[in-house]
Amino acid sequence: MSEQFSSDHSVNSNGNPGVQEDQGQLSKDATFSKQAKQMVLSPADAILQELKDGNERFVRGESIRKPASRDERKMLENGQKPDVICICCADSRVDPSDAFDMGTGRIFEVENAGEIVIEPQNSKGSGSMLKRILGIRNEAPTSTAIGTIEYMVSAMVAEDSTGVLLVLGHTHCGAVQSALEVPAGTSAGSPHLDALLQAVRNHLPQEVQDNPGEALEHAVAANAQGVVNDILEHSALVRKAVASGHLVIAQATYHLDTGKVGFLGS
Repeated sequence: MSEQFSSDHSVNSNGNPGVQEDQGQLSKDATFSKQAKQMVLSPADAILQELKDGNERFVRGESIRKPASRDERKMLENGQKPDVICICCADSRVDPSDAFDMGTGRIFEVENAGEIVIEPQNSKGSGSMLKRILGIRNEAPTSTAIGTIEYMVSAMVAEDSTGVLLVLGHTHCGAVQSALEVPAGTSAGSPHLDALLQAVRNHLPQEVQDNPGEALEHAVAANAQGVVNDILEHSALVRKAVASGHLVIAQATYHLDTGKVGFLGS
């Protein structure tokens, strides 16, 4: 969302635009600008901005997040109302609560290697492009990962609240790299690993698969977009929540070297 107010548009005591009087006035203008921007943000945009602000603190080493206190744990015992559902990779180097500087109970995490939520025979590779063209939705068979997402989405809808579903990939992703390096049709060591890597491959454009040595960063983003597509294709509940305004879907990449999260489109 573009800035609605900016300190660059301040005026001096004579009413002349573009003339900044002093640092004290600049500070006041900046504070007003931030408050005014928060007032015009939609609930989902406000959550996204909070994620971005928290990540900036994390990158600077100025996180304010602390372990949940005894009172906070007691309060959470009675239920949870997170406003972020984060689909992220099962990787010990990525902790969304740390990366976004958010406290316990704010982020509902669904983790799986490569952020995969659907078996490969039901993702992009098996005729689903034709199904999209024909307007056919494939709801079956079931997916426990999507069921986990729907569990929290249905709670948001029931509470008439707004949330963000964030698909978070990360640099140097081992699942995506393996999908590029292990040729299709070659076993990675077990049927389960083969299914995982094929599910990732189904999200990757052919030109990315043809240049595995140069394409890992692009492949990470393409895989995350494929996960978004899989969720929307296979979950009528998520589609309805998006249509009703209860849910906004976002995509981002966590950079292991800096801790910075880059949001798609920002």
